[in-house]
Amino acid sequence: DMKTIMMDTYDMYAHKFKTKMLEFVQKNKKLAPEELWNDIDLGMKILESWNNYMERDAKGPLVWATWEMLNKMDILNRYFEDQKDKQSIIQSYLGGDNYYYTILKDTLAGHGQNHKFKCSVSNEKSNACDVMLVTNLGRSIKRIKEQLGNQANWRWGKLHTMEMTHLPFSSVSYLKPFFHRSFETRGGKTLNPAYWSFADGKFLGQWSANIRMIVDFGEDEKNFSEYSLDTGNSGNIFSQFYGDNLKKHEEGKFWRVETDKFQNP
Repeated sequence: DMKTIMMDTYDMYAHKFKTKMLEFVQKNKKLAPEELWNDIDLGMKILESWNNYMERDAKGPLVWATWEMLNKMDILNRYFEDQKDKQSIIQSYLGGDNYYYTILKDTLAGHGQNHKFKCSVSNEKSNACDVMLVTNLGRSIKRIKEQLGNQANWRWGKLHTMEMTHLPFSSVSYLKPFFHRSFETRGGKTLNPAYWSFADGKFLGQWSANIRMIVDFGEDEKNFSEYSLDTGNSGNIFSQFYGDNLKKHEEGKFWRVETDKFQNP
């Protein structure tokens, strides 16, 4: 039903590319430094068992997103000379997607060396894009180990939070605790969106479905609608309704409103 669709976190990019990427890595693992081989094996194992859903408690989304982020950084570091432009695009979740997935498709098809966008990781024997793709899976695992330690702590929600930014007070240190809200979230480039900016080693969600609504246009005497706001119904920070709906919204729960059948005057 509509609620299921609204909460869907299935990643279609993973659906389209993951299997081919893992086959490519398995075939070309030795392009990476030997000290990364065990990490590459672990990364492949986690992604092979992942069902492509960007769920808060899963390991797969963590590895997938980190791998993508490192690949983007390598590509954009080479292509953009201006530091401000480069940093702006790298930090943006959407930034670099067109470049990244075009290069990825060409690399998997064996044409990466002919692409006008260049990959920055290279060695003398192999195409730089091939080396990048394989090496960065191992680097992803090492990075996650450094950030979260034991695998028991590896959860997408640990590094992926939704930031409910208040303008301008989220940027004022002594006012931020009163106005700003943050919580672990699911999703990504999915029907249940949670687009992020990459900063401070985390995937900070900035864009999401702020309101969800289902409306009944039936002919019954009693019609209903259901809605959910991502924060609350009040803009007063001292109100109990300022941020009371955060958890309900994240879990896909709705407020139900019943109305009498509409009558033309």
